[in-house]
Parts: sequence; C-alpha cells; structure tokens
Amino acid sequence: GSETVVTAGTGITISGAGTTASPYVVNANSSIATVSANYTATSTNNTILCNVPNGGMTLTLPTASANEGKVIVIRKIDNDRDVLTFSPALNYSTTETISTLNFLKTITVQSNSSAWWIISE
Repeated sequence: GSETVVTAGTGITISGAGTTASPYVVNANSSIATVSANYTATSTNNTILCNVPNGGMTLTLPTASANEGKVIVIRKIDNDRDVLTFSPALNYSTTETISTLNFLKTITVQSNSSAWWIISE
C-alpha cells in the first residue's frame, strides 16, 4: 500500500492518547489536488477540490476494484451552479446513486472493490 511503517525507538517520539502501540503507521503518499477541468483521479489522490468551470466538468475516479478501502474526499469549492459529474456514479444506498452535484458540498467516498460508496457528506 501507500503506507510507511515506523517502529518506536528509531529516534521518533510520538505522544498523546493511544500512542502506546508499535509499529505506528504514517501515511506517506497523501495528496490534495485542486482541479478546474475534467480530471481523472489516481490512487494517490486523497482530497480533490473541484473548482467547476462554466459548462461543468467530470471527475473520473480510479477503478474501485483496484482501490479497495481507498478513501477520497471530494469538495465542490465554487459557489456557481455549474455541474460536477462523477464517473462512475457514487453509491448513496443499495438503490440510489449520485452522478452530479451543482452546489457547494463535501463528500467522502470509499471503495469496497466493486463501487465507490458515499460514507460521509
């Protein structure tokens, strides 16, 4: 995966609640992207800020099957009514999907290896 394992005692001090276990896992490949045109996300994208232009744009997520467990935060950052289209559509429930968004909103999605599910909004 995209994680780096750091074992306590290698010159790194970690303090605070819940820090007694070793090894500690630190995400080494976090990335945030600000996009304003059609964009294809990669497995290294963690947060995608979408500044949707006039005429709209499409955000294409990586394949769910190759990204099981992956979490991506998506935020429409412009206040216009321009349409952000999701490809593929995001699963909201077992019977509902969301394929477009035209207002300011943050959505967190996660892959279960067969689809991208909205886990928070």
